[in-house]
Amino acid sequence: MAEFLTKKVVGEELERIICQASIRIILISPYLQVSEEYMERLGDAARRGVQISVIFRENKVPSAQLIDLERLPRIGLRCLNNLHAKCYSNESRILLSPMNLYEHSELHNIEMGILLDPVQDLETFNRASAEIDTIRNRAVKFNSAISKETTLYAQKREPNRG
Repeated sequence: MAEFLTKKVVGEELERIICQASIRIILISPYLQVSEEYMERLGDAARRGVQISVIFRENKVPSAQLIDLERLPRIGLRCLNNLHAKCYSNESRILLSPMNLYEHSELHNIEMGILLDPVQDLETFNRASAEIDTIRNRAVKFNSAISKETTLYAQKREPNRG
């Protein structure tokens, strides 16, 4: 059976999803401003060999945040222009919540959520997993902020050969 969560528990479950993942983490949020603590947890997960996918709405995430995310190993960034869903999952838990993966939301907003696990509610878990896969497959690979930054730097350093 799905479990109802209040604000404090939503954040705790998000952290649990990241920390307990052994295969994959999928984070779906149109807006991103990942806290330093979650960035550290994602880095730990990546170093454990966990594949991380982050799906967001293009032009709604600061470039510095994208560069920080891209520096994590084993991460894939994807964009979906009309994304409004917020969902955070690993291989054994799915958190559905209106909370963006945005530090301000975590600290100041009144939030709630629903937690699904395959043992308690297999049918709903499978349906949610299928929708997560559909969203991930519809999203396009993000054009690297790091390679854009490197290209711009190289262009500024090259002498004009005209």
